Amino acid sequence: MVAPTFKALQDQLDFEKLVAAAWKELNKCLNKGVFYVSLKKRRFETVEFNDDGIAWEVIKVDYSMSEKEVMYWYYNIQQALEEDLSELEIEDALDEDPPRSLGPVERSRV
Repeated sequence: MVAPTFKALQDQLDFEKLVAAAWKELNKCLNKGVFYVSLKKRRFETVEFNDDGIAWEVIKVDYSMSEKEVMYWYYNIQQALEEDLSELEIEDALDEDPPRSLGPVERSRV
């Protein structure tokens, strides 16, 4: 193994400083709530709402590349039960590219 040159070591150090500065700027954005990053599949607590007597549950909130904005997907709880669709099946359908259309699922802009 050949020892790195002084120039190579200096370039590596300069690169590491740039990466550290970029992480610092990213953390400023994260701390301001500019966007949220999570390693978990679900990014929020279960949110249910009632609209005209129909119970809905929000199942996914994500950035849509085609719409170029944050969208949320929600489903009609009763219709999903009637169609024997589990929450996991709905999530899997929405994770497809493009998302597979399901009867009880709707989406909207945030």
